[in-house]
Amino acid sequence: MRVRHETNEEYQGLMRAAERTFTPGFGSMSCADRPLVQLAEPFDGVENSYLITPLLAQLFQKRGYGAISLVGRSGGPKFTLNALDLYMNLGCQFLQSNHELDTPLASYGWVLDQKALSPALNRWVERRHIIIKRPFLATLEKVLNPCHAQILVTSVFHITYQMKMAELAMLAGFDGVIVLKRGLEGSLAPSTSRSSGVLCAVRTPRGHLFFQHFEGDSGAFATFRTETETEYEQPQALDNARLIRQFMVEGRTANADFDNRVRFAHALYGRGLDWIEGQLR
Repeated sequence: MRVRHETNEEYQGLMRAAERTFTPGFGSMSCADRPLVQLAEPFDGVENSYLITPLLAQLFQKRGYGAISLVGRSGGPKFTLNALDLYMNLGCQFLQSNHELDTPLASYGWVLDQKALSPALNRWVERRHIIIKRPFLATLEKVLNPCHAQILVTSVFHITYQMKMAELAMLAGFDGVIVLKRGLEGSLAPSTSRSSGVLCAVRTPRGHLFFQHFEGDSGAFATFRTETETEYEQPQALDNARLIRQFMVEGRTANADFDNRVRFAHALYGRGLDWIEGQLR
């Protein structure tokens, strides 16, 4: 077994195989009463920063979408804090079936744990701990589309994989995708000191593909830029959840770095969503 599968044909075959392991509740049917946006970042999470995923989900909810965050146990190499830890500390109710999508959820929408989606994929986590190197699942698990979402929001650690992720999103059935580059530790939180940015792609009703880049260091985002990044040693899920709750309710926290990053992310992803909506009209 190769650790990395480079061709779209290989990924598509693996994607179809993974889909056959989905539990019956995540079949071909969706009861959603609105377009869905799926958020997915590396399941191994972060070690020196805080996640902002629920606040991005809230942004898309306010824009009229249903938000679904895909999470799961960390396959490594990082084990400090990931989105599953964060959502568990927020006390969220995990999605068990697509039939639940007809009940709109406030704040940050639905959360889907990999073990509820596919016990077979979940069992691969132990194997990945043994393999150590990042196998194909580190990429594939983020682009699976079990809830039939219209738009995928994801990230890449290696910039060269940005276009690859966009192509895989189309193979998974998404009509649009936003792929962040240079997020903090590969997460959906953009860097304020490095050249972060998003690649947006759409597949039009006629089957044409269009792509557009929005760079985070452009003048439109100048107010959010910083000289360095603030690092947090061994960030805790409980602290991260507290920041999320406070910002969700009050629009700010006592952590200026966290607030600035969230506002930057809202502006950057919002610009990408504007473009996608314009293309899909």
